[in-house]
Amino acid sequence: MGMKHTMIFRHFNKIFTPFFILSISAILAIMAISCGKEKKEEAVKKEPTVTIENLKTAYAKEMNRVKMYNLFVERARKDKMKQIEKLYLAIRRSEELHAQRISELLANHGIQPPQPADEKITVGTTLQTLKMALSMEEIEYGSMYPNLIRTADAEKYEDALKQFSNIQDADSKHGELLRYAISQNGKIPVVKYLVCPKCGYIVDIKNVQECPTCKTKISEFEAF
Repeated sequence: MGMKHTMIFRHFNKIFTPFFILSISAILAIMAISCGKEKKEEAVKKEPTVTIENLKTAYAKEMNRVKMYNLFVERARKDKMKQIEKLYLAIRRSEELHAQRISELLANHGIQPPQPADEKITVGTTLQTLKMALSMEEIEYGSMYPNLIRTADAEKYEDALKQFSNIQDADSKHGELLRYAISQNGKIPVVKYLVCPKCGYIVDIKNVQECPTCKTKISEFEAF
């Protein structure tokens, strides 16, 4: 009986040993392929994309807007239009925050933000600067950022998609504030502007508890 069991064991051993060896080899092969695929996908993610180029473009635009509003602040101050000066200070801070957030996204991809080329800006009267500022903001929230959002969405760059959407919301608010100032010929009432430190959205009304765009608490906002 012992001899018979030994022979049966040897028979099963001959049959299943190659199967186990084959199974282990197959598993190792699958793991190697999977590892190679992950490395390839990781490499692809690090390659430059259209969205990364768009981040560079957006950064340059935001930095130029900061410079533009610096000039407009000076003009409003010279014309003794205190409330327009304050409005420009708030919008300038919003643009600074946009540039900072875009710079952080580029840094996440190991990219140094580009040095923006200077835009030629002609500064007229304060009322003329309001109209110029509105024209710039309308282009950005009306066409520029919607295009960048579509591309980021198509390329699955969620961080850029969110940032572009936040900036579009903030720029739309800039347009609303500028449009009102123009309708009043620059003679706007005293208003306290609150700028969200996270996304740059400007709040100009009371009894708001959080940022309508990113939900940051109003207590953290910067006042102008």
